Amino acid sequence: MKVMLERFLRVLSGLVVLGVVGSGQVLAQTSTVVSIPESLQGFYSLDMVNAVVGSPISNTSQADTSDNILLYVNPYGTLCTRTSSSSTIQVISNRPVLQGGPFGAVEWDVAPSGLRFSLNINTTTFNGFDLYSTSGTLLGRLVGGAPQFDTGSCGTVPLNGRENTFFSLAEGVYPAFFPASSFVFNQIGDGFDVYRYYPSTEVYLAIRNNEVYARGGDFGDELAMLGTLSDLINDINAMPVPNQVPAFYQGTFLLSLDEVQPFSPLAEGTQLNFVVTDTGRLCVEELNLSFPVVSGNTATWNNSRGNLRYRIDLTRDDDPEEYDAELGLGQFLFQSFAGSTYGVFLGEKTSLATDCAGATGQDPDLQDINTFFALIEEQYPSVFPSGPQTYTQKSGRFTYRYYYATQVFVAVRDGMVYLNGGQFGSHDEPVAYDTLSALLAQLNNTALSAVLPTSIAGTYAMNFSSGSSFSPFADGASAQVVLDAAGNLCLDGVPFGAAVGKTSTPTLAYWESADTGLSISLDPAANTAGLRLQLSSLSGLSYSLLAGSRVSLATACSGNTTATDMTMADQLFALAEQHYATLFPASLVSFNQMEGNTVHRYYPATGMTLSITGESVSVKGGNYGNSLLPVGNLSELINQITGSGATDYNLLVTGTGRIVMSSTTINRKVDFKRSGVTRPDSTDTVAMQALVRSNVSTILPTIDSISIVNISESSTTMSFTAVVTGDTNISGTTRNYTLLFELSRL
Repeated sequence: MKVMLERFLRVLSGLVVLGVVGSGQVLAQTSTVVSIPESLQGFYSLDMVNAVVGSPISNTSQADTSDNILLYVNPYGTLCTRTSSSSTIQVISNRPVLQGGPFGAVEWDVAPSGLRFSLNINTTTFNGFDLYSTSGTLLGRLVGGAPQFDTGSCGTVPLNGRENTFFSLAEGVYPAFFPASSFVFNQIGDGFDVYRYYPSTEVYLAIRNNEVYARGGDFGDELAMLGTLSDLINDINAMPVPNQVPAFYQGTFLLSLDEVQPFSPLAEGTQLNFVVTDTGRLCVEELNLSFPVVSGNTATWNNSRGNLRYRIDLTRDDDPEEYDAELGLGQFLFQSFAGSTYGVFLGEKTSLATDCAGATGQDPDLQDINTFFALIEEQYPSVFPSGPQTYTQKSGRFTYRYYYATQVFVAVRDGMVYLNGGQFGSHDEPVAYDTLSALLAQLNNTALSAVLPTSIAGTYAMNFSSGSSFSPFADGASAQVVLDAAGNLCLDGVPFGAAVGKTSTPTLAYWESADTGLSISLDPAANTAGLRLQLSSLSGLSYSLLAGSRVSLATACSGNTTATDMTMADQLFALAEQHYATLFPASLVSFNQMEGNTVHRYYPATGMTLSITGESVSVKGGNYGNSLLPVGNLSELINQITGSGATDYNLLVTGTGRIVMSSTTINRKVDFKRSGVTRPDSTDTVAMQALVRSNVSTILPTIDSISIVNISESSTTMSFTAVVTGDTNISGTTRNYTLLFELSRL
């Protein structure tokens, strides 16, 4: 049983040759870090299950631990392995990638072996690793018990203790902003040395290059620099946090510099707008400062980059009645960062407004822009992953966000959305993508009815062309499109349903499929000759043009795929429910649903869908994701599950049939042989019925029922009796056969 573990290590053995495993120097230069929850750190002894056809790692025996796959995960995301006969631990990957935000999944790509390991950290309970190819095809799962304690022999520790000391101090002194919980832990990435995210307050607290930052909640949408790590550890009470300035001092002021000293960087009489926000931030014209350090009765806002600071006295004798009448007076000391006074800004509070929009030049579409950012981060996290560095910023007339993990910029200016970086390419200027209103309509799935002329119904022979660099379709590849009079579309036998319109582009008709991830659009007005369809991703990324001419008026969604064999489909459903009941539990609410040439069953208890189109079998739900993932061939999967996988049996069928036609009875003897037959599982009634049906169809074309009794088997033989009835729906006619099926190995 050690063969399986050795095969697993052979798959990874190319790493040693390439210098990726066993070279501390190489690893130190290329490593990344993702912090792993404590309950998921340690040593794993795992079995491979649900291996698909073609997986380089086959299923292991769950009854024998000698073939188990041994993995280590250290606190900072390094993945290691070893053999059962050796204590030498090898690093498989020290480049973990965090997908789907701080509570998503960690993925390790092992490029030389073509493998990808995925671990869900959205739970403190271990529920297995998913094993993929690096191209994203699910190969199987690695399952086992909770990890055991690891002595730390896998990888190295990239942090010292000062960061944890600081986090403990911040959580102890400021629990209103940084509440400790089991869901708060160190995370590393997104350009920071280390950070923690506090879900209950939606606040990030991050450290980079000995500087401390916070974002979210009352800290606002932008990173606020709170000080140096060393200084804050020495005096955590000096950390600037929100909501420390009384409401009297909040508002908008128009102030002039007075009592100017000779060394002041600003001239006497300089007039500036000051805004103190409702959380205590200070904006001076276009300068947006952090929160004040409150010491005693003084609040100080520091601008370390300008070597300046602004201070107010929190004990001024301000009469509330006078305040109501005059809106109060402003008085800010203007000093160097070291404390030398340059002068004092004096003036009046001009309004109670606490919005820094005047200082930062807020975009009038800011609410829609932030809604747009939130939607793309929610719906497309792999391209636009949220994180501590992802917040709304402004540069000139652009309002933008930068996604550090994918190096993508998304910017909005004058109602137009622009993209740059990452998978969208690096350009000197951002590339216009679409209008903000159009994209919001798409993201909100605002659908309209689409009316198509019935004259375009029919079957079309099509070819792909003008493919973008992102297109999965090769130029010149052929496809068949079927349109019916109701506007339903099929692409190569895959149904897309009826056409819809969108508020953003009301002249176009759209067909979209979450299962395929495709969006197909048609401009009926421009469709004067043949058929021209534009294919894109559901996120709007352009793929290819699909064009061609009508070859028939047929409107049946049969496509050019192999017709789905319902007997075999039912057999696979039954096998899946029997052997993989945790994924596909049989119930009255799980039944065959037909869409063209596709039959699928949905399992509400687990959220899983098993779908069959022709010979292709796909799965979605759970760890398989939200889109259908191909898992194999219908016939091959049935053979794999039943354990036969080879047509190496002789079949002898003997028995008698009794045919009654009106008052006449005919007795018929049955005796025939077949070779190259697949042996069904003795517990699989559906498979045995399928064997009977396929072998008696010549003598009994219409079968009404099949009963299987008297099953017996050995390692090389199997036999059972089948009672078959047919044609009983014809008045005055009955056909009954009692047949013995005997299988023996060739």
